[in-house]
This record gives sequence, structure tokens and C-alpha cells, in this order.
Amino acid sequence: MNLDDSSLPPDEPWFLNPGTPSAAGRQQRQAGRMNKAAEKAPTTTAPAKYKAPTTSARQTAAARKNLKKAATAAKQKRTLAKLPKKTRTALGKEGARAARKKRG
Repeated sequence: MNLDDSSLPPDEPWFLNPGTPSAAGRQQRQAGRMNKAAEKAPTTTAPAKYKAPTTSARQTAAARKNLKKAATAAKQKRTLAKLPKKTRTALGKEGARAARKKRG
């Protein structure tokens, strides 16, 4: 590989030159990764006519109250610490999903 700067434009360093073999290989690898990601993406969606039922204010308040009670009981008994790692991981992911949904 010739690293002579005379063939490159003055404002572009040699490692950003898209004509170099390493840049071409990098672009091919990135394209391959994108294709694999597209293959893994789910293609099915819920029917358009389905609408999730909305909860009443009473149900939401009751759910919050139950969550607070469960949280205090878990802190006292340390229930979560005694659960298997797989279950704790699943609970953490579920909590993260709820937080993400709450943020919008």
C-alpha cells in the first residue's frame, strides 16, 4: 500500500480515503451486519383493528397500591435476593420495559 499523500486531496487523511482496501472491507462487513440484523427482525405485527383495553383510574390506583405493598414486603423478606438469577434478570428486564414505556 502506498501511503504517499500526493495522490490524496489535501483536506482528507489517508485513513478516510474510501478507495483504500481496508475501507472497502470495512464497508462490506458493515453491510453484512446490517443484513443479518434485518433478517432477525420480526416481520409479524398485531392486527390493526386490535385496540388494548384502557384501565380505569380506580384500577390504576389499586395497582399502584399493590405494587407499594409488594415492594415493602419484598424489602422486609428480601424475597428478590433469594430468587434464581434467571428470574431476577427477567424481573429487571420487565421493570426496564415498564420504565421505557412510562418515558414514552
